[in-house]
Amino acid sequence: MSTGPRPLPGPSPAGLRQRARRDAEGVSGALVPIIGGVLAVLFVVLFAVLDYGMHQSSARILKVLLSATALVGIAMTPALGLFLFASLTPMLPLLPKLPVAGVNTLNLLVLAIFVPFALGRVLARRPFMRKGMLTVPILALITVVWLSVLRGAAFPTGYTYDAGQASLFAFRASMTFLAYLITLAMVVGGKARRRMAWAIAIAALVESVYTMKSGRVMHGGRALGSIGQPNELGAYLAMAAPFALALMFGVRSWWQKALLLLITGLSGFALLLTASRAALVAIGVTMLVVVARSSRWALVAMVLVLAASPLWLPQNVKDRITSTQVSSGASDDKQLEGGAQERVDTWHTILHVVQDHALDGIGFTGLANVLPQMGEDLGLNVKDSSHNTFLRMLSETGVLGLGLFLYLFWRSWRLGERGMRLAKTRMDRQIALGVVAGVVSLAISCAFGDRFWGVTVVGNLWVACALTDDMVIERRREAA
Repeated sequence: MSTGPRPLPGPSPAGLRQRARRDAEGVSGALVPIIGGVLAVLFVVLFAVLDYGMHQSSARILKVLLSATALVGIAMTPALGLFLFASLTPMLPLLPKLPVAGVNTLNLLVLAIFVPFALGRVLARRPFMRKGMLTVPILALITVVWLSVLRGAAFPTGYTYDAGQASLFAFRASMTFLAYLITLAMVVGGKARRRMAWAIAIAALVESVYTMKSGRVMHGGRALGSIGQPNELGAYLAMAAPFALALMFGVRSWWQKALLLLITGLSGFALLLTASRAALVAIGVTMLVVVARSSRWALVAMVLVLAASPLWLPQNVKDRITSTQVSSGASDDKQLEGGAQERVDTWHTILHVVQDHALDGIGFTGLANVLPQMGEDLGLNVKDSSHNTFLRMLSETGVLGLGLFLYLFWRSWRLGERGMRLAKTRMDRQIALGVVAGVVSLAISCAFGDRFWGVTVVGNLWVACALTDDMVIERRREAA
């Protein structure tokens, strides 16, 4: 006869947990009509505010309401919303904008995609965030950016510093990294990774077709695309085209290979329409990286194509490449073309800023006010931005900010290399190779411009990083 304590009557702890999960699922299902009713009321209020309060046109109101309806559909199916987000990332500037300060399309998409997903996970008592290889570097860099805003507001450099505007830009810069954090939280497994990789390729296809349809509308015969700036468009395509090419070596069916090869070609042609010199260098280097680590025969073909580039490059692209130097009217000497000379003068002015504020910087976005005034003091013609993200980070956030910026690049590159080593499938390996190529391309673009903070330019690179991080986490779990 047992003399130990008798078990307490009632269900076991395991049974209680299962019952709690069932109740949570029931509550989650009941929330759908409740959320739908609340959103319907909000739509009516929104319509009334836009029509009577802000006197918006009927066409604009219709677009806003249609977009709001799409957001509701995305909220009901977060996985579909994430796929659409990656597919339409470069097209975000074309989506209708709300005349409400601080509210933009990216914020609404993030809320519509992630909040329902996180709510369902919380109700089911499951974690809704995961830690990846880039989580700590990203959070550390964001922290330094916000500290630099406080530094600029508290101790101005003697020039104008708009803390409110700087805070808004810092907020938008922080939102860019949600592409990585949310994708890492929501994408689990090989099937989901493949689906999101195709979303990135579809985005390149859509943007390329839109760019070619729009044509070279900018003065000088340069295309703007949906992004609205030729150099930023070129930076995006210089990451998208090599990623599509990398995926081509990872799929098996002939029609998928043909489609990805078509996407690569269209992205490369659209890039030529931008006539961006930095993008041309970036895509040339990264294409070689992809083919060198995918196929020897493809490497030979790529070298031959690049060697014959003077024969097939458009004349306006060749003119832009050769316009870095022009002949001086007074002599046979060569001197820098006007735009290139302004860029060099801008970097020279930034170095003067760094000499005075190497450790603490002048505050995030502070160069926009310092450059024109200091350039005038030095008697130099300067551009309105740094045209070099590395120098911008050093001058605005100091040595610590630049160090974290470089560390994030290094960790991203290491993530891709590690993913290539650990991958068990060809597709996972090629996604990781696309990350390596994207990081190299972004580093080249950042050396010639400020391309790092725009979600339309780099958002899908962070999505690709999250896909590789999910695969690394999966392999680590299998090894344990």
